Amino acid sequence: VGRCLAVLLLCTASWFHGWHAASSMAGVMPADILATRPGKSRAVADAQLATAQEIHVVVHYPGKILAVCPGGLSFSSSVDDFGSTKQLAQRPGEENVYEATVQYSSQLAGTRALFTFLMNAGMFERSIPAGCQAICTGFSVAGQQAWGSRAYVVLPEAGSGGIIEAWPAFCSPRHTVFKDEVWSPATNRSFNVTTTIPVVIGENNLPRPEEQMPSILFRLDRFFFWPGLPDYGDIFFSGLALTGVIRDLVFIDVDLALNGDPLWRHPLLTPTPLLRSCPAESKA
Repeated sequence: VGRCLAVLLLCTASWFHGWHAASSMAGVMPADILATRPGKSRAVADAQLATAQEIHVVVHYPGKILAVCPGGLSFSSSVDDFGSTKQLAQRPGEENVYEATVQYSSQLAGTRALFTFLMNAGMFERSIPAGCQAICTGFSVAGQQAWGSRAYVVLPEAGSGGIIEAWPAFCSPRHTVFKDEVWSPATNRSFNVTTTIPVVIGENNLPRPEEQMPSILFRLDRFFFWPGLPDYGDIFFSGLALTGVIRDLVFIDVDLALNGDPLWRHPLLTPTPLLRSCPAESKA
């Protein structure tokens, strides 16, 4: 009994220490918590709330998915070390726009913060509605973090009207692949072209600014890219993009072979004499 009591007291002390340390960190702190922290007067709490800054969080996501999938959208951020989540509310009159505001200490103004977005966070569904399962195959009954590029923002100074916008995707980690045969007048032959669309625009195809669009990478004969890695490096590369380590990419692969026949590749790989120097207009 004595040993159990000692362990209980130790756990309680550790919890209180962690809570107190976390409460002392600068960052987002709801008003009710800020006002009732141990040892803090109401006047001090009111003063901190008066100097807190705000940033507007706007998420663009297809409302047709949220209409059949429960839980809604929320976000978490590094300004409070991801210690809380906040629900996003649908903007009145707009089907695909969800928003919220978040407060942060004025001491954090000018620093870089990371935001992450979640579907059905903090909930647990006993079952997935059939309509949701049909349109969002990766829906999680215990919540799902967004795939794709991370959203960073520099927290603005007071009164500068800061905003962060995001176009997340949640339903599946699988990219969409299209395969076509395209005729080339220049070479007088057909080419097999494969286009790989990342989940961030395959699932969430709402209009967005150019800087929010994935970059496009054209590859001639992807067989020769990263030959030492599985699937010539595409699995590794896609994993980095899905987890937000690198920016999402649209791959457009032109196969110099034709329908699996490598003999079509040889006429295009005929060695040519190297120039003695680069052309004057070249940037190389």
